[in-house]
Amino acid sequence: IEKPQSRSIDRLFTTSRHLLEGERVQGARCKVKGVRGSGVRHPSKQHRTKKTLPTAPPSALPHPPDTNTQTRTNKHTHTKLHTNAHLNIHAMEKRTTGRLETLKEKMYNKETKSQTKFCSVYPLLPVVFRIPLPTRIATSCNPHFELISSIVVSVSKRPSCSPYPTRYPLPATNLHMQAIVFDPKTNNFGLQEIPKPKPGKDDVLVKVEACALNPIDFKIAYFKDMIPATANNYVAGLDVSGTIVEVGDAVEDWKTGDRVLYHGDLQRGMGGLAEFAVHKSATLLRHPAVNADDAAATPCAGWTAYRCLVDKLRVNEDDVLVISGASGGVGGFAVQLANILGVKTIVGICSAKNIPYVMSLGATHVIDYKSQDVGKEIMAITDGKGASKVLDAVGGKSCEDLIQVMGFDAELVSIVQPVNISADKNPVFGGHSFHHLGLGAAHGSGPQHEARLAEVGKQVTQYLADGKLRSCLTKVIGLKDVPSALQQMMAQRTVGKVVVSMSQNPSKKHYKK
Repeated sequence: IEKPQSRSIDRLFTTSRHLLEGERVQGARCKVKGVRGSGVRHPSKQHRTKKTLPTAPPSALPHPPDTNTQTRTNKHTHTKLHTNAHLNIHAMEKRTTGRLETLKEKMYNKETKSQTKFCSVYPLLPVVFRIPLPTRIATSCNPHFELISSIVVSVSKRPSCSPYPTRYPLPATNLHMQAIVFDPKTNNFGLQEIPKPKPGKDDVLVKVEACALNPIDFKIAYFKDMIPATANNYVAGLDVSGTIVEVGDAVEDWKTGDRVLYHGDLQRGMGGLAEFAVHKSATLLRHPAVNADDAAATPCAGWTAYRCLVDKLRVNEDDVLVISGASGGVGGFAVQLANILGVKTIVGICSAKNIPYVMSLGATHVIDYKSQDVGKEIMAITDGKGASKVLDAVGGKSCEDLIQVMGFDAELVSIVQPVNISADKNPVFGGHSFHHLGLGAAHGSGPQHEARLAEVGKQVTQYLADGKLRSCLTKVIGLKDVPSALQQMMAQRTVGKVVVSMSQNPSKKHYKK
């Protein structure tokens, strides 16, 4: 069916809409070619009799059917249909054993700044309305013109959003995916169906197998004004284990089918709490020889702990290392890594119920912050000298209290917030040093920082593959359970790492040892 280019775009889309929904199309023409062996014949004079199509019940269609279809044949054996009648959708449904689905949905493509519309005849895959292309509609009909098997519409200008509501339910297609989406208006997370992301030239598209939850996921609500991506279908989830299903044009070191592990970029909003995720190829890691759940539990917490101990505190065997939040993700990895690095005195701080867990990770001393005086206990352990290195994974008053038990020339690193140095009561003679670590800030900060992030990841995953490090995985949940899990994490009731599995029946077994 061809429409002159001089017609308005609105008229063109109105025509295509009417065609899809079985309404009258004035002045439209359809060309049908016979193909040898296809079973589609050119209607000849003996086949020009009108055929009455089955009539759909009134309740099945938004408009009553009209079966007055005329055919004409020219000398070039092309048949022109003047469709001055309604197309019978009931007949099409009967012929295709499906139903006509129309997607009046608008997609926004970040790269081309264009809109994309979709249409499909179920059960066929959807056909994309791409922009810009010459205007055309291609059809395939049988001799009696009962069936339209596929329709492709393209326009040379960007159309406005269709004013017509969707009359039929949205079909499941390979262009959409299930995801946990952040709503900036309510600051809540919910399970939605959204368009599947498209990788850029330096990116890869990953089919997610598992994704770990981190405190930064629920803190998106606090940082949303600094992250423009939160305005449109923002998907959290930074620690991703999965398989590459598509690579960008400029990607050379990776291919479809490679299993990967990575720590994502908070600013992009195409995270792993979805069926598919997009990530820059420069900071991808080869998947270690462990299962997807254990691998996903490692990046954010494990790599952060490693950078705190090695890059910031530069721990050695003679240090007295104090770790607050020792039963959490970062704290649990820090206890294990401190053992690997040879630290002889490791003091963990947690609640009484988690003391056995922290001791099993390798802590030499554990303090119950609820029933014991943390400061007095630390001074007793160090014979009054104080801690030489402190890793704060809690923040707030806990961090300020730990500053008071730092020994001479001691160092403290916080992963929660910048340290309030005004809490230091001996700022002149104490010689204290304070650090703050933001792991994901390496993304977009330059090749050298991204390279360091990848290097740290390789070292930690090697420990994991060698069995020197365990993942701190304590619970596996499904995608629909993410909102409630984030609420528990916000209330600081989470032990170890919680991982979201994309399998149909994720195990909810607790892995706490």
